[in-house]
Amino acid sequence: MVVDLNLKGGRIFIAGELHEGGLSIDEGKIVKVGKEKNLPESSQTLHLNGQIICPGFIDVHVHLRGGEEADKEDFESGLSAAAAGGITTVLDMPNTNPPLSSLTILERRILDASRSLYVNLGFYGLLNEKSLPHINDLKKFVKAFKAYLYSPNKSIQIKYSELEKFYEKMTNSKIVIHAEDPFMINLLLQKKRLKDRKGTLLDVISSHPPEAEYEAVSRVLSLHIPKNTLHFAHISYWRSVNKIWRNGKRPTMEATPHHLFLSLKAIERFGSKAYCIPPLRRESDRIRLLTLFQAGFIDILASDHAPHTIEDKERFPPSPGFPGLETMVSLALHYVNRGILTLDRVVESLSSNPARIFKLGDRGAIKEGYVGDLTIIDLSREVKIDPSTFYSKSKFSPFEDMRVKGVPYATIVGGEIVMMEGEVYTDVKPGSIIRG
Repeated sequence: MVVDLNLKGGRIFIAGELHEGGLSIDEGKIVKVGKEKNLPESSQTLHLNGQIICPGFIDVHVHLRGGEEADKEDFESGLSAAAAGGITTVLDMPNTNPPLSSLTILERRILDASRSLYVNLGFYGLLNEKSLPHINDLKKFVKAFKAYLYSPNKSIQIKYSELEKFYEKMTNSKIVIHAEDPFMINLLLQKKRLKDRKGTLLDVISSHPPEAEYEAVSRVLSLHIPKNTLHFAHISYWRSVNKIWRNGKRPTMEATPHHLFLSLKAIERFGSKAYCIPPLRRESDRIRLLTLFQAGFIDILASDHAPHTIEDKERFPPSPGFPGLETMVSLALHYVNRGILTLDRVVESLSSNPARIFKLGDRGAIKEGYVGDLTIIDLSREVKIDPSTFYSKSKFSPFEDMRVKGVPYATIVGGEIVMMEGEVYTDVKPGSIIRG
């Protein structure tokens, strides 16, 4: 038997431990994990130098734009950015232009993406009045539905009272919540006259206090929706985590690198380039959130990759968000090297937990018979984050010039090497569309 690819000379991360050995991939699946001398012959061999082979990393919170916002990002730039960042699967958010509220719009996005599948791609459907007639069709094709309790784009918001009504039609589909209380935010916006486009960036940020997140989380948890069908996106406040854990069959949740590793101090240096919603929090709140992530109370690490043009960020109020696909893995590994996170916690939050929570099939572990999606990391290499080198169209970052130790060395999707040492092989497109 001659297989497609052998990996040799690395260390394999399996069930929380590093093992010496190698593995073989054939026809897109892992067919052998063991001692190198026991591997079958292969058409191609990737010789490593002690780098660590991890199950493919998954980013469940990505805004790939495209459509009417292709100047910010498109599938070509966004999915190549994912490959460059060591990500093998991304889930694309539905606040697109036009919003992903019907099967027709989804089919158009799948067609657009099919030419750029460097990595695997799944989609969220939008949950609001526009999508209500299409839910039965959409739930067969999307991995989850996104409910925006607050959004700068009011047309995609959903009311608390509507969530229960929608759930009745969804038969256990995963509901992902953007948890910010719109009443509190709108009251503060009005008070600071931000609806008249007056005020400062700090006024904008203070209109999204941590209490708005906590209130939204509390109200959602009081609804008659099975808690294990809920997932809270980009949790930024430690009290929200505690509230979610006080429930029995609790929802799952994610946190972003910027909420874990940055505080409001980043606004002093980067201004609107560091603005996002939920916004960065006080240093004391950040430390408590990171402590909860360290301890495993937060299930997933997700980038909330949100590319914008510089013009978007310089207007007032600025567009929220910044690119994150090409920094997330390196930031997490940097904190592994500093002894703040464990490699087990990083792999769990980027691979096994996302695969389990979003039902991504035979992914999230290195096992014979599983899909050959792998992220190979180099914990010893040190680099400086330079947004000008991003594959993303957005060339800015609140982590700019930060020196990090630990990088994604190679990205393997379905047994094909799509990135090596920072270079994406644009002639290789082995990714697939992951359907509901």
